[in-house]
Order: sequence, then structure tokens, then C-alpha cells
Amino acid sequence: MASIPIERLIFDPAGLKHRIAFSKPVFPSDAPWDRESGYQDIAEVWAGLIEVAASERAEADQRSTSREISFVVRYGDDLGDATRLMFEGQMFDLLTLHDPDGCKHWLVVKARSALGHE
Repeated sequence: MASIPIERLIFDPAGLKHRIAFSKPVFPSDAPWDRESGYQDIAEVWAGLIEVAASERAEADQRSTSREISFVVRYGDDLGDATRLMFEGQMFDLLTLHDPDGCKHWLVVKARSALGHE
């Protein structure tokens, strides 16, 4: 089987200019299968902004807009439970969080503006 070399992500740490906070849902202890009762911050980190995009959709005579944003952060094992992040006072739903080259140096984070927080 042929292997495809993975290109290493190179990012200048001086580009980590933005603060973002990751959070995870908190479920009630008496009914953990129920809806989350809130969110708990798990980490606040420096991040480098890679990409910002916006889109607009029209469904059932309703228009909705959303922002998609991508960051680079230093690798951390503690971010695996994160489902949301806060950036510049706006809440974003976490779409992906991955190590692009498997070297455990950086994580690429992609998020979309949370519903009702446009």
C-alpha cells in the first residue's frame, strides 16, 4: 500500500493574537441523558485566525446568516470535550478540531456562529 506524506503545518507563534474560550456542556447529575443544563469553560487559549467566511441561507421564507471561522491553537489534550467557543463576545458551535499533521504541535479549529448569536 502506498503512503501519502502528510505536509507539516508550519505556523508562526507570533500569529497567536486572539483569545478564545472553549466550553463543554454540563448535564444534570440526576438525568445525564437529558438536555444540558449549561456550559462550563474548559480552556482559554491564544489563537491565530486563519479564515473568516459568511453565508446566507433562505429556507421557508426565512433568511439566516452565519459566520464560519478557522483558528490555529497550540495542541492540547484537554480540548476533546469542547463543543463551543467564544470569540470577540460571540458564541460559536465547534465543527471540527483536529491535528493536521499528527505531530501534536497545533490544532486547527473550525466553528460556525451559534444559532441565535449572529
